[in-house]
Amino acid sequence: KSVFASVSQDFSDGLINIAIEGRYTEEEKTSYDRLSGSVSEATFDSFTPRFVAQYNVSEYSNVYASAAKGVKSGGFNSGNILASERAFQPEENWTYEIGSKNQLFDQRLQLNANLFYVDWSNLQTLSVSGNPAFRGTLTRNVGGATSYGVEIDLVARLTEELQAGFGFSYADPTYADDLIDPRYQLMRNSAGIPIVICDGVTCPSDGSIGGNQLSRQSKYQGSAFFSYTDELPGWSGANFTIGGDVGYKSKQYIDPLLLAWAPDRFLVNLNASIAYDRFRLEGFVKNLFDEEYASGATYNLTGLRQVRYEGVLGEKRTVGVTLRYKY
Repeated sequence: KSVFASVSQDFSDGLINIAIEGRYTEEEKTSYDRLSGSVSEATFDSFTPRFVAQYNVSEYSNVYASAAKGVKSGGFNSGNILASERAFQPEENWTYEIGSKNQLFDQRLQLNANLFYVDWSNLQTLSVSGNPAFRGTLTRNVGGATSYGVEIDLVARLTEELQAGFGFSYADPTYADDLIDPRYQLMRNSAGIPIVICDGVTCPSDGSIGGNQLSRQSKYQGSAFFSYTDELPGWSGANFTIGGDVGYKSKQYIDPLLLAWAPDRFLVNLNASIAYDRFRLEGFVKNLFDEEYASGATYNLTGLRQVRYEGVLGEKRTVGVTLRYKY
């Protein structure tokens, strides 16, 4: 069940706008464990407000500041785990942002930029059980994390036919100081003897991850594109479009201990289309230069409590054509 409300008010003849909104959510969850026959029930409620202040420099330019709370609901774990591990709590964050949105040069140039800061608490992560007989994984709350960064995007209409743009973002997401990843602390063999996978050189033997970069996150991301649209010569009423884009992502660590990572990648895509009357023919080439890259990777603990890394390869060069008809 959820209730949402918002209110906004202009001041100084629309020069300033203040908006406040909030959502109250109540979520009931029930978990049936078919192995043990146990039933777990809980109600998770949350209030997520958002505040935005905007100053309109002109009709086509503004600066703003915002603060918003987000919540990821809690839930249950199943299996022959400890009673204290049966439930995990909601994850919360506050996001703070200041920025500016602008349309310049007779609206031929769009320029947006912002700075942000995110503060997480009760971070949910995969872990292992304190019961050495349990060979699977479970979710538990491990503490906090923060991230700060900048985002910039620019789109320019260079001529009536040609449009181009680029985007860039930098983020520095890190785990809170003194944070310990329990999945390494709790690793034990079938006899209950602790397994130490870190030697204190390649990674801390106590499983400390404080200050480490969050896994599956790129610090740097960038993209650029162009698009050209015009009438098709010699074919009245037909238009064509050609375009392309390039994208870059810096390396992503796979695990919180920074033992493995997926390398950075740089991909180029092309697209083109012809439109006539009700028909539209579209074609594309993804990964133009047939790059081999890892689109992502996961890691987990096997039944023997060993760490296994599983990479996911991205698509090789892909070519496709689509014909559309609108009636």
